[in-house]
Amino acid sequence: MAIVDRKSQAVTNETATPMVHNNPSRGEGNLKEKLALITPAADDTANSIGRFYRIPSNARLSSMKITAADATTGGTIDIGLYDIDGGAVVDVDFFQDAFDLTGGAFVESELVGNGTAGTPIAIANREKMIWEMLGLTSDPGKEYDVAYTITVTFNGGPTSIVLKTQYVW
Repeated sequence: MAIVDRKSQAVTNETATPMVHNNPSRGEGNLKEKLALITPAADDTANSIGRFYRIPSNARLSSMKITAADATTGGTIDIGLYDIDGGAVVDVDFFQDAFDLTGGAFVESELVGNGTAGTPIAIANREKMIWEMLGLTSDPGKEYDVAYTITVTFNGGPTSIVLKTQYVW
């Protein structure tokens, strides 16, 4: 087996002649954090939406964490992206599919990965920006609402949900 010297795309860009500047998806940029709290009512039905905050299409996600009390006997949500122009769904479970809040309490449980809590972003997508993960051919240069959609109605009392996201842009 031969000894090799491999470079990440970021290092390849920096050692090119002329140098190619890395974009935020290559690990450089400003780290930003957003945090919001929503308390769904006990009678919020399936398909109800709660919008936490907006993130830009050129964001590269670092972390998304949820903090919530146990929803007792019922309460499941998808966490996804909604368009801010008209409010239409872009991808209802972009970040998380069918997160069961009856398994709590949750304290800063990592969500990013469209699976169960603790599932990270797939390795192949770690350097991608949101617009790339959405399968778009170019950055639309816009913001999206990060929102939950109730998939199973809450049967207990209100369960406050805090969502915290860190991203580079």
